Amino acid sequence: LEETLDVPDWWTYARVVGTPMSWDPMYANPNYGTSNDAYSRSRIIGFRLASFIKQLGYGARPHTPGSDYDLMVPPILVDAGIGEQGRPSIVITPELGNNFRPAVITTNLPLVPDKPIEFGVQVFSKHCKICAENCPSGAITYGDPEEERGYLRFKVDTAKCLNFWNSTLGSMGCRL
Repeated sequence: LEETLDVPDWWTYARVVGTPMSWDPMYANPNYGTSNDAYSRSRIIGFRLASFIKQLGYGARPHTPGSDYDLMVPPILVDAGIGEQGRPSIVITPELGNNFRPAVITTNLPLVPDKPIEFGVQVFSKHCKICAENCPSGAITYGDPEEERGYLRFKVDTAKCLNFWNSTLGSMGCRL
């Protein structure tokens, strides 16, 4: 059963902000820490930017890490030129790799859109497959990218991933 959602007319543009995780606290923690600090910072930035845009007289809705995403973030990150989506279905940036915790603000504030970038992630991911080989749940596939709803991406069995994550790892995630 596929439901369609009404997208507000004023969701004309998406502004992406984000925070890199700090590696030192993660490595200092015997469990490799969490990304909650970076997610928290991205939430704060997202809500503050949305508030500022509203004060300018435009509509703004923050979509932030944790529980407030009302859209699919990877395609927006790709369209915004933040990075390319790799085999594990995450966006990899040239500067930070996958160490980027994003928030998105939808708005009708007129903006000049950025363009997608290519720096070899898709090509590399077609051949590397090390993440698929090491995925403890077997959720990352070995196949080529497939088009889904007009978006080309590597498929990930999200049910396998989430079931393994929730039954084995708790809030830590697999870190692979």
